Amino acid sequence: MLSTNQIKYLRSLRERKYRLREQAFLVEGPKLIGEMLPHYRCCMLVGTAPMLAATAIPRDVEVVEVPPSFDFKRISMQTTPQSLLAVFELPAEVEPKVKGLTLLLDGVQDPGNVGTILRTADWFGFRQVWLGEGSADLFSPKVVQASMGALAHVQVMPLTDTADVVKHFRAEGVPVYGAFLDGTNLYEAKLSDVSQPAILVLGNEGRGISPEVATEVTHRVTIPAFGRAEGGHTESLNVAIATAIICSEWRRRG
Repeated sequence: MLSTNQIKYLRSLRERKYRLREQAFLVEGPKLIGEMLPHYRCCMLVGTAPMLAATAIPRDVEVVEVPPSFDFKRISMQTTPQSLLAVFELPAEVEPKVKGLTLLLDGVQDPGNVGTILRTADWFGFRQVWLGEGSADLFSPKVVQASMGALAHVQVMPLTDTADVVKHFRAEGVPVYGAFLDGTNLYEAKLSDVSQPAILVLGNEGRGISPEVATEVTHRVTIPAFGRAEGGHTESLNVAIATAIICSEWRRRG
């Protein structure tokens, strides 16, 4: 059974400050844990006997079996918890390097949007996503769940000096694209080859791209609205939906 201290430890990982202190994060559910196991070091697995038996458990993992009667709501963030939970180590920080099209989220705060963008990047084969200051924590339980396993396939990296990083790569000749309401029509804009280094900046849900980062953007693009003829349209697209449209067009161009 889980001890009181173990329960406190697992519950603490819901908060960013404790994830940073412990250098660990939570993943819930057999499918998601199975996706993550080959790519992140697992420290601890908690589950019922049938769940643990169906899991390919690596060596040197602390395994805690709980009875079917155990209330997973004591340690889970889900409304309907699944009977398997894992603790993984946070990945080591690496120097940012642009490989192909790299998505940069500039203050995207909603965990659901961040997780969906990770899934979108994975779906379209774009393997790098950077999170600038003010964005949701990559390894919060809500982002991890919303990513639906994309964290296992996409290299993710938090940035602490977003504008400086973009400025550095722009100086090296890397094109920096940004999604704006007043940019060039996406379907008419020149987009770089998918195999060539480029950065695509997506901004905050309400404020868009920050002024500091916007000054480093070399190509402003917009997704045209087609609702005007029918009496107007909504003010803007959801950032995750906009990301999917732009990534689809980028991949279509090849």
